[in-house]
Amino acid sequence: MLECLERANLFVLPLDEQRHWYRYHALFAEALRARLEREAAEIITALDLRASQWFAEKGLMIEAVHHALQAKAWQRAADLIESCAQTLSWRQDEVPMFLRWLEFLPPEIVRVRLRLSLFYSEILLIVGQLKAIEPWLQAVEAVLTKVSPRESIEPALPVLLEREREEMLEEIAALRAIVADYYGNSETVQHQCQLALAHLSEQDPFQQTTIVAMQGLSALTAGSTVTATQRMREASALRLAAGSIGGAIHYLNMAASCLQMQGHLHEAWQTLQQAVTLGTEPTGSPSVVVGGAYIYQADVLRELNQLDAALDLVLQGLRFAEEAGYTMDVDRGYMVLVRIYLSRGEVDAADATLQQVIQFRTLADNPYRRSWLTAVEQVRLWLARGELARASRWDEHLVQGKRPASPFAREREDMARVRVLLARHQADEVLALLEALIKGATTTGHFDRVIEMRLLQALAHQMRKAEREALSALSDAVRLAEAEGYIRRFVDEGLPIATLLSRLRDQQRRQGPTPYLNTVLAAFPQEGAGAKPLPHQGLLDPLSERELEVLHLLAQGASNQEIADALVLSVQTVKRHVYNILGKLEANNRTQAVMHAQSLGLLSEEQRRRMTNPSEQKGTAAFAYSVA
Repeated sequence: MLECLERANLFVLPLDEQRHWYRYHALFAEALRARLEREAAEIITALDLRASQWFAEKGLMIEAVHHALQAKAWQRAADLIESCAQTLSWRQDEVPMFLRWLEFLPPEIVRVRLRLSLFYSEILLIVGQLKAIEPWLQAVEAVLTKVSPRESIEPALPVLLEREREEMLEEIAALRAIVADYYGNSETVQHQCQLALAHLSEQDPFQQTTIVAMQGLSALTAGSTVTATQRMREASALRLAAGSIGGAIHYLNMAASCLQMQGHLHEAWQTLQQAVTLGTEPTGSPSVVVGGAYIYQADVLRELNQLDAALDLVLQGLRFAEEAGYTMDVDRGYMVLVRIYLSRGEVDAADATLQQVIQFRTLADNPYRRSWLTAVEQVRLWLARGELARASRWDEHLVQGKRPASPFAREREDMARVRVLLARHQADEVLALLEALIKGATTTGHFDRVIEMRLLQALAHQMRKAEREALSALSDAVRLAEAEGYIRRFVDEGLPIATLLSRLRDQQRRQGPTPYLNTVLAAFPQEGAGAKPLPHQGLLDPLSERELEVLHLLAQGASNQEIADALVLSVQTVKRHVYNILGKLEANNRTQAVMHAQSLGLLSEEQRRRMTNPSEQKGTAAFAYSVA
């Protein structure tokens, strides 16, 4: 009959070459189930139970769980889910599937199964539902420590061996440490790490991994990224030996993150490449678990100025991570995307992405993580849009409010403040703030941060017309960046850094070739380092040659179309130049921009004369035009 149906192309489809397995066409299966529900609904539960047993015997556990849940055979479903939990392989849709199962089970069924409750807590962590974890941990802990009597729910809780009890107490402490780390509660992290270590046995490879990982997390919280890197590498090797590819990749990603903080871009890349290889072999097709590695690799590529490759890789990594249901670090991935868009000059795309990411569950109720992850990029976006007043309001609110306890978050907030103060030409305040920041970052070995700080220090000295100090700070940044090939860290700071780099190169050429400085300067846009030197404009972000040309035509009252015709540009390009000019001159409209430019000496004598004689202006109404 099966052969006959197949030849007639009716209802069934073969699933293997031996014709041992078939499946019904979806529409026919739907019709059969509708008929069953109409004619024999009373036997459906028994059929689901029989199907669940049959699938379990064949080793098809997903189908077995599905039918047990359909039959509302809660205890059987819980047994099956517990057995499946031991084989979590991070394949596509596995984590969302487990979450659906556990949410479908009645809470009282999960609660009396201690290991299932802990597994549920782990799944909640993976999908970023941090606030929902603690009640489950407390329920398990209450049973293990006998703080409250056991609930009279059948079946009775099993008698635990002391070793099992210790393992579960360790897991509770480890989960609490991870959650505390995401909220920046360093004291809680340290305390929970100590509790986890107290309950561990070194006989089990997974237990050994937890020991080492907790030591790494504790070191990272204390600011010791070198120790954290070593421990995360060890944890990865232990997880790999235990057969957990997903865990091994996770700890390699954490080690690479620590290496990047230390300024070791190439070693971070190599570590991430190990993670990708682990997630790709032996099939040759990357597993969804490598999504995190791709995200970190994209950030390294961005720093090396490979922007197109970085964009492709981060989008692929985000897709993999989201398909796997691993949303815990997806916010970091989207912030890498924001930085790539900013480096590409795609301000609107960067802004839209940032507005999306701050709504994520991991950030919406987490001021600590929001600060260290988004503060600098948010301020950079405001300043790129010319919204200095908005950035200033943020700064005032920050100073008046309660600051986070975490040094990581405070550092990022202070670096964002530095950029606001620079935009307000408050160079002395910038230098005072940077002095403490550089000392702290140098002490902890966070040289990736030190490079950024030295560049901003150079800009502040240049603003004070202290060129010798500016070149000294810039030289220190170059010394730290050269071995690893940093490029975007310089280019993203714009033309003022390009001008200083040119002067530094002139100095260093007296001692010999300057290949690294040549490479960095070549990466600046043509109207930056490649253009002839521009006169000092008294601006943090001076106008480019093209923007000066547009400004001169604005001073004559030219419209966007007239400017486009004169300079052989599109009207859209002219609008973008006008938008940039207004932002750099901190003006709300063209009239303010021209007046400010006049005060800075950016207009010729002829243009100044026209400004004082409106009768000579053409299209005077253009001065009132404001770019939206």
